[in-house]
Amino acid sequence: VCTAGDWTAKLLGRQNLTLDPINTTVVYWKTKEGSDPGVYQAEKNAPVFIVYADPKEPHGVLNAYGTPAIEYPGLIKFCLHSGSSCSPEDRLCIPNLQDIEEKLKDLTRTFLPHVDVENHVAAEACMYNNTRDENFILDVLSDNTVLGCGFSGHGFKFGPLIGELLCSLALDEEPEFSLEPFSARRFS
Repeated sequence: VCTAGDWTAKLLGRQNLTLDPINTTVVYWKTKEGSDPGVYQAEKNAPVFIVYADPKEPHGVLNAYGTPAIEYPGLIKFCLHSGSSCSPEDRLCIPNLQDIEEKLKDLTRTFLPHVDVENHVAAEACMYNNTRDENFILDVLSDNTVLGCGFSGHGFKFGPLIGELLCSLALDEEPEFSLEPFSARRFS
């Protein structure tokens, strides 16, 4: 089973796996003074949420997403779903503060009214492993390598399901549903 992210094509020697790594910024926020600090927390059943907010696109474009920040209790994780192309070997592992100022603060102000947008608590760089259609690659290659990659920034949200599907493929079991939409061959 190979789940090597942006290093997959190089590791497997398969340059036909078109993966586009991008560097994006993950930001952690706290709630405003006077707001319920638990409003965006997992313990209070806060959901994972996605913001589609490009008025020029008829079906919207995924701009940002958020999750309760399990890794930083008491904070909410709200991130852009975009960034600049990068090389996995040479990328800068620093957050893009300009993106926070120019893009994320306005989205946060609009969609998360209880967040203190003037002061983010932490910011981290994150590398996404994108496919052209932003759908996963879940497949068995001709050499019987089980492949999971191209998670395009939203694979984590499907972690348990992805694990089950890759396990089924590795055990040569039929998955619960067709994985044809996630085939590596769709880019051939």
